[in-house]
Amino acid sequence: MVHFFDAVGETVVCHLFHERIGREGLGAQDTHTLPDAMLDQVHGNDRAEGGLRHHSLAAPSLHAFLVVSNLIEVDLAILAVPAPKCVEVLREVPAGKVRFVVIHTSGFGELDKGDLEAEILELARTKGFRVVGPNCMGIYSQPGRIGFWQDHWEIVDRPGTVGFASQSGGHAINAIKGGMDSGVRFNKVVSLGNQLDISINEIVEFMGKDDAVQVLGLYVEGIRDGRRFLELAKEITPRKPIVV
Repeated sequence: MVHFFDAVGETVVCHLFHERIGREGLGAQDTHTLPDAMLDQVHGNDRAEGGLRHHSLAAPSLHAFLVVSNLIEVDLAILAVPAPKCVEVLREVPAGKVRFVVIHTSGFGELDKGDLEAEILELARTKGFRVVGPNCMGIYSQPGRIGFWQDHWEIVDRPGTVGFASQSGGHAINAIKGGMDSGVRFNKVVSLGNQLDISINEIVEFMGKDDAVQVLGLYVEGIRDGRRFLELAKEITPRKPIVV
C-alpha cells in the first residue's frame, strides 16, 4: 500500500485518458518537465526531491499506455476511459508491471454490469495489480504529491495530518476543499467507489498504522466485513480518533 500513497524511490504515475474527459487529470499530479520525451505520444512531468524521483505520464492512447507499461514498472495507473475499454486495457497490461490501478470510470456494478467487474478482478489477480474503484476519484496524497484533479496541485504541497476515506468521490473532493477553507489540512484521502478490490477496511488498517495520519474520517455507504471494521476501530481509536 505504501507505493499507492507515498513516493518511495522511483515513482511512476501513468494516466490513460479519453481526450474529452481525462486530460485535466495530469494537472493533478505534481507538475514539472520531463527531461527527455520518452515517447512522442506521451505527455510527461518529472520531479526530483529529497533523493526521490516522481514521473507523471499521460497516455492519450492505448498503444502509448502499453508501450510505457512494457518499458517501465508503473506504481499507479489511472484509467479514465469507457468501462468496456478499461477491461480491454487491463487485458493487455504485462503481468507484474503495474502495482495499482485507479478506475475513474462508472458503468460497472452500480449499473448491474458485474460481469465487467468480475473480469477486472480476475485480471488483477492474474497480473498482480490492485484495483481502486471503479466509479471513483482515486487518491489524494500529500506525501506522494498526487491530487484528484487539476485545481488540487496548489494545495497538495501543504502538509496535513488528517486521513479520509470515502465511497463517494464528490464527498472526498468536498472534504478536501471544505477542509482547506476551514484550516483542516489532509495527508491522505482516498475515494473507493464500488470497492471491487481495495476496501474501506484495508484503508482504515493502513491509515491506522500510519504515523502521518493523526485523525481518520470516513464516509461509508457499505462495509462487506462489519466485524473486521469494528475490530480495527477498537484497535485504532485508543491511538487516534475515527469519525464515521
